[in-house]
Amino acid sequence: MAKGISLHIGVNLSQATGGIYLWPPLRTCVNSAQKMAEIAESRHFKAEFLPNEKATRLAIIQSIKRAASTLIGGDIFFVSFSGHGTQVKDENGDESPTLGGDGLDETWCCFDGKIIDDELATLWAEFRPGVRILAISDSCHSGTVTRSARRPGRVPIGAKGLLIGACRDAETVMADDGSGFSPFTHALVETWQKIVATHSKADYREFYSRIHRMLQGRQTPSWYRFGTIDDDFYLEPPFSIEHTIALRRTRGAPSNKIGHQD
Repeated sequence: MAKGISLHIGVNLSQATGGIYLWPPLRTCVNSAQKMAEIAESRHFKAEFLPNEKATRLAIIQSIKRAASTLIGGDIFFVSFSGHGTQVKDENGDESPTLGGDGLDETWCCFDGKIIDDELATLWAEFRPGVRILAISDSCHSGTVTRSARRPGRVPIGAKGLLIGACRDAETVMADDGSGFSPFTHALVETWQKIVATHSKADYREFYSRIHRMLQGRQTPSWYRFGTIDDDFYLEPPFSIEHTIALRRTRGAPSNKIGHQD
């Protein structure tokens, strides 16, 4: 029987020095992360929730490493992040335009610092081949925050990864729509609730497409595959621990060009 572990990170308030926060305070991120944890638990994941001061760089990295050391092929790791996201200058050349990059790294803003996409790629590479990684990032500049680094010599990622992000790399997101969640999480939760209520056979492709339609004209959710590409993963019911295909295959998964600028 497959095993599912999940991690849910929500950062409304960051570390403050002399009354000055690292990042401007937000209102909905902890709610959003808590809702992701509730969805995970309803699907029988072993869920961990890291809000605000618990969401340090070290705590997040250690949690991902624990999952990587535990899970084996056929298992799944579900990680969600809700908080600020930024772009920083690429310092190691893996985002060079000559390699197809934009010269920038994307980040998650934790309670006490940033985790850049290069660090996340290194963490994904610790997962065993055949493990599925589902990442949901409700943050600015989240289009490719899970991107596998392009630099030659980088350890390949044997796991099968899928990122559904709130927006393109070059976009920012709306933080609050009055629902208690961000617009992205609101759309995701409403889509999920409809799937459950109607016993829909939707797979990840349909799940993403419905979220994308709900946010039309406000922001552009991203669909990004990383690591080992496996179309069967994208045919599974959302948040499924068992490796089961939701629908008979009629078309391939969206390419990495859908939903962002890649």
